[in-house]
Amino acid sequence: MDRSQVRQGVNSAYTRLKARLCTNHYPPGTPLGADALAHDLEMGATAVREALIWLAAERLTEFDPHSGFVVKRATQSEIADLYNLNQDLLEAVAARIDRTVAASDGARLFHQARRICETDGWTSAGFAELTGRLFHAIAGRSDNAEAVYAVSGISDRLHGVRCVEWAVLPAAAAELAELCHIFYRAEPGELSGSLTAYHAYRLARIEEICDAFGKTALIAA
Repeated sequence: MDRSQVRQGVNSAYTRLKARLCTNHYPPGTPLGADALAHDLEMGATAVREALIWLAAERLTEFDPHSGFVVKRATQSEIADLYNLNQDLLEAVAARIDRTVAASDGARLFHQARRICETDGWTSAGFAELTGRLFHAIAGRSDNAEAVYAVSGISDRLHGVRCVEWAVLPAAAAELAELCHIFYRAEPGELSGSLTAYHAYRLARIEEICDAFGKTALIAA
């Protein structure tokens, strides 16, 4: 097997495992044995092991000296830190956003959110995915590629948490649709203020969100 095939195998294992981790397929603390995963995914154990190391660098998995790789356990403090970091990054971008460029991205997101609201078509995964897409689009208006990478990484780590937000926070769906609309209008000051309110809402209800996330993880086990 040449290097390109090895790299392709690792990339495939990484993509498939990451999708499962982000959707709580494996609850926090679940052991991730390379051999068992390789059998389940019908892939080579070496590729899976390399993918687990890659995912550990992104803090989606962690290495336990006794049980090997396990799904990362996110504490309430860590989730709050992720909310705060996401706010800091996005508000920094919002202050320098280009109205013309933002409007093209915002229009698509806004119309999608409005259609979902009008048909009451929200799902937990769809809500989390649209949230991540919105924040990626906002970060993408930055001239700083590291900000985009950081925001995307935060969205990966918060995907499971966002899946429970829409059930815990009564105004979450309408709030997301309004954020998409504000991004569409591309008013930097208004967007920055709305991002502050968005994150403050979650930090004020952090215990409820984490409790619901923990119960979801237990149900998935």
